[in-house]
Amino acid sequence: MTYEKIKTVILAILVLVSIFLYYILWTHQGNYETLKKIPTVEPEMFGKSKEIGEVVKPDRIYQHLNGQHYGTMDSMEISDVINTLKKWDYNNIKNISPEIKNISSFIQKQDHSMEIRFPGDVPFYLYKTLLNSTESNNFDFDTILISYDISKDKEGLVYFISRNNGKVYESNVSASFIDSFKDFTNHAAMEGSIYTTYFSHNLTKNNLIYLPKNDGSMKKYNYLYKTIDSAKLKRALFSDPSLVQKNIIANREEYTDDTGLLRIDKDTHVVSFLKPSEILTDGTEKNKMIQKSIEFVNQHGGWTNQYKYEYRYVDKNDNYDKTTFRLYNSAGFPIFDMEHKISDIQIVWENNDVKTFITSNLSTFGTDFDTTTTTLMSGQKVLEYLKEQKNIEMEKIQDIVMGYDMQVDSQSIVRLQPSWFYEYDEKWYQIETSHIGGKNNGLE
Repeated sequence: MTYEKIKTVILAILVLVSIFLYYILWTHQGNYETLKKIPTVEPEMFGKSKEIGEVVKPDRIYQHLNGQHYGTMDSMEISDVINTLKKWDYNNIKNISPEIKNISSFIQKQDHSMEIRFPGDVPFYLYKTLLNSTESNNFDFDTILISYDISKDKEGLVYFISRNNGKVYESNVSASFIDSFKDFTNHAAMEGSIYTTYFSHNLTKNNLIYLPKNDGSMKKYNYLYKTIDSAKLKRALFSDPSLVQKNIIANREEYTDDTGLLRIDKDTHVVSFLKPSEILTDGTEKNKMIQKSIEFVNQHGGWTNQYKYEYRYVDKNDNYDKTTFRLYNSAGFPIFDMEHKISDIQIVWENNDVKTFITSNLSTFGTDFDTTTTTLMSGQKVLEYLKEQKNIEMEKIQDIVMGYDMQVDSQSIVRLQPSWFYEYDEKWYQIETSHIGGKNNGLE
């Protein structure tokens, strides 16, 4: 056999082997197992998640009847009123602000009505999801005013008012809704009523407040508390806890990775989660800030107690947005920790992302014990005291409320002491009841 024939035979064999291997490759059915999905790690929850309506809600109600003002902060009454409003249809919402030169006077003329007040301005776009409204109006409000009178067109009138912005929007509702709603007027006059008698006071032409006529009694509360485990907070706030490093500095724990810094102060119970800033943008769209803040807290189950949305603050110079939620007790009164602010949840936004999250590591309070009752001075006495202070300009006062001073001691006890508080130039201050002044009035 010549060399050329041998080479031809070898080449033919190689071609046949290649064809055979190619056939085997394409016709063989491998016995492979289907890859199982890798389970995703759910974030840790250190409290509860809540619906918008559980957080964005009023904190007081006033009924204006026969020239008298009756008020309550009772949480059950507020829930009953709001649940009733959810069943109504709101039509033809229109801006009547140009017709209203003085909001305080406008409200005072509604002397047969219910006034529902929120702690801060609420975007209508957000709250209309709770009300039965398809209106596309875009405005803020802090007050819902419902007239018990039927208009000449045989319709009921509901007003959405922003005292801060000087805006009033009017809506029509069915007269039948108003007729059934009048049942709430009976609550104000009944024996043992949750309502007490108030008087009105004009702070400015747009800011009318109500204060109790008489001295009032409030309970003092003591609660045992537990703290949330630091490791649980770490797992809740970091996306990959395995990459987090821990440092202990005195009575403070610090957890860090490339995305942020978690600080837990064991003495003050302040928990702060900080994320590094980047190039500034126009910030979070203001109408969505409250909703996004609630969603952020929900991601971690961060509602450890009863909180209500209090306000949002937009700082154009520093280009950040802040949303604050305040702690309330079961009776419906606001709670203030004047020193460390652990009565608040604060969320600061930058670049459409959370820059700072501040809360506390106190878990849900237990059953109260050693409860006693104390007397708070009347609203008139509070006004007289504030007017006497040379360092206070009355037109800068935004609100005056009864609430609780929160103190945490080293024996795992939270003490809630009744007191008067006033909001002045965007900050809250306490009036110490022992001598009507002194503690943290802070306006030297």
